[in-house]
Amino acid sequence: MSLSDTEHFLPVVANAITMKTEKQKMQKISFRIGEKESQILSTMCKQSRQKRSAVIRELIAKGTVKQRLSPEQLKQITGLMGMANNLNQLTKKLHVLGQTELSQTAGELKEVLNNILNQINQP
Repeated sequence: MSLSDTEHFLPVVANAITMKTEKQKMQKISFRIGEKESQILSTMCKQSRQKRSAVIRELIAKGTVKQRLSPEQLKQITGLMGMANNLNQLTKKLHVLGQTELSQTAGELKEVLNNILNQINQP
């Protein structure tokens, strides 16, 4: 191999060194997870045939985190749940008293409230 042949490979080697430097991991993060989370992570590693660190990096890059509900949203949900509970009690009492038409209307309102709560809980 002559000197001119090695000059052809030098840019490739220099480029590879630059890429390796850019990919170096500078931050070390340490945290604890529960047994169930550990099992899930292990399963993901086995299925993808990747190390834990690679799986976690991919989850960070491609994953999403659902925003927590604000205190105002929690207050509204609690209010809706209370309404649904009261409506359920009213429906039972109307049914016992034989007020089937009102009982059906209350049951329909309960369904609407439950649907709203289910929509809120969906991702």
